[in-house]
Amino acid sequence: MKRYSILKRVIDGFITLKDAAELLGLSYRQILRIKKRFIQDGIEGLLRKSS
Repeated sequence: MKRYSILKRVIDGFITLKDAAELLGLSYRQILRIKKRFIQDGIEGLLRKSS
């Protein structure tokens, strides 16, 4: 899963949130929200949520 590997690199300090946003084609704010969900919920937090 591309999101997982990129967010893992962010959390491990290898890349910045800005770089992750560019790699995934998302905004900085979206990456912040996804990172927060990933930290709280693990890999399940990366799955797309339908409202």
